Amino acid sequence: MLIYLSRHGDASHPGPDKPSSLTPRGQSDVTRMAEHLIQEKDLKIDAVWHSPKTRALQTAQIYWKLLGNSGIPLMEKTVLSPDGDANVMRDDLLRQKTGNLLLVSHLPFLPDLAALLTGDSSLPGVFSFPTAGIVAFELDKTFRFLWSLTPESLKK
Repeated sequence: MLIYLSRHGDASHPGPDKPSSLTPRGQSDVTRMAEHLIQEKDLKIDAVWHSPKTRALQTAQIYWKLLGNSGIPLMEKTVLSPDGDANVMRDDLLRQKTGNLLLVSHLPFLPDLAALLTGDSSLPGVFSFPTAGIVAFELDKTFRFLWSLTPESLKK
């Protein structure tokens, strides 16, 4: 089972009580990342989980559409919110057991979850999650870090 943790793309900040949406740069970065992962890493996803925030949903939808979306569930998970409980998500992932998952979330949740998956919660700063960045883990009996990728690391 492969787990991909992705931060949402670059988003606007229109002000209080208005949702942050992806900027054109955010849309472009996420699209480039998805296309690269599909072509170069043979990305295969069985479900896309995202936080309730608009910018995460929009990021998840870009992956979902580029993956062909037929039969791939696109599911909102409140626990993927910026202040979500990484322990709850880890437990959800352990119960899942099969299928490859893409999780789209935010800071500070993603570095906390990544550190928790490695088994060393003192390492949240080790994993960098710039906007549209992604980190891959494999789950067998334990979680194993595989690779990370950022939009800046892709050739334009």
